[in-house]
Amino acid sequence: ASGALAIDPLAPRPGRVANGPSLSNPIRFQTSTTTLECAWGEFVDTLSGVESFHVGFGSAVGAADTVAFSVQPATVSTFAASGLSLLSGTTYFCTVVAYDEVGNSVSVSSMGVVVDNTPPIAGAVLDSAPSAMLQGLGNLDLDNLVAPSALAASWPGWDDPESGIVHVEWALGTS
Repeated sequence: ASGALAIDPLAPRPGRVANGPSLSNPIRFQTSTTTLECAWGEFVDTLSGVESFHVGFGSAVGAADTVAFSVQPATVSTFAASGLSLLSGTTYFCTVVAYDEVGNSVSVSSMGVVVDNTPPIAGAVLDSAPSAMLQGLGNLDLDNLVAPSALAASWPGWDDPESGIVHVEWALGTS
């Protein structure tokens, strides 16, 4: 008896990989120091089909030095690892290696997720007259203004080295 022999010299077509539980909503920062998640999709092999995915996490693109590669069936598109000891300020990448039925493979890594479980570094909050700001004297903190019709404020020295500061809320009051 003889059977058909299929030849597949090509690796699967690369898909997309994202940190977080959803491919459509990737995360760039997380507070958890014990869990990593990733999702993937769009890997295709039209000749022999995708057989499995090997998924791991590492501190560099393509590495699995944080969580060793784990074999996942072709029907799975998410992976999570828990019980980890992740370092704040470190970027972790998810790497997915898709294997077809004859062993060809393609590797794709996520853009990475930065662990940030520390609050921003507090700086100063300064109030001053708008004219002082215009004159480049914005770092002067005033305790009293005579008949102010406007007030300027600045907050130098605030920082978040892991993820930056993207939103500031402030209020103006009389006490």
